Amino acid sequence: MHEFNPKNKKTQVISIGRFSEEKNLEFGINVISKLNFPYHIIGNTKTKSNILYFEKLESKIKKLELKSKINLLKNIDRHKLVDYMNNSKVYFHCSNETFGISVVESIAAGCIPIVPNTTAHKETVPKDDLRYKENDENDAKMKIEAALRGDFDKYLHELQEHIKKFSEENFHQSFLKIVESLN
Repeated sequence: MHEFNPKNKKTQVISIGRFSEEKNLEFGINVISKLNFPYHIIGNTKTKSNILYFEKLESKIKKLELKSKINLLKNIDRHKLVDYMNNSKVYFHCSNETFGISVVESIAAGCIPIVPNTTAHKETVPKDDLRYKENDENDAKMKIEAALRGDFDKYLHELQEHIKKFSEENFHQSFLKIVESLN
């Protein structure tokens, strides 16, 4: 959490996660296609199936003529990834998660998270206003627009305080307490 330094936020949206079917990135493309803001999808392609999914997304973006608006970035270095988070206004998550570290990191970078109202997102993003109905493109679109307007900026400080419980230091302290309690 210490490597982030929010800069001048641009009116842009990012999603982060490996290029894989379960990440539901087509949903993100569908939502952003109805908006007029830059969208960066950042992820890794470590396997053949990741590469094939990346190519499928590229083809969809080209077919829908969205290349001027939607940018796919694969296998970028950590420094560049952190720069994208530091400069983006909104972090948009398209899939369910058991724990989404990219959501926590984006909040640390000063992004407003827009996430599905499911699974671990209820714990990492405790504000109902920031969670959209699962697979509801219109709800997600409206929440992204509101976030880009600044309607949810009021939550950022509280969210940044909230994610401190997910820090590496807190994890180590909690783990030690559990180990000590076993003695």
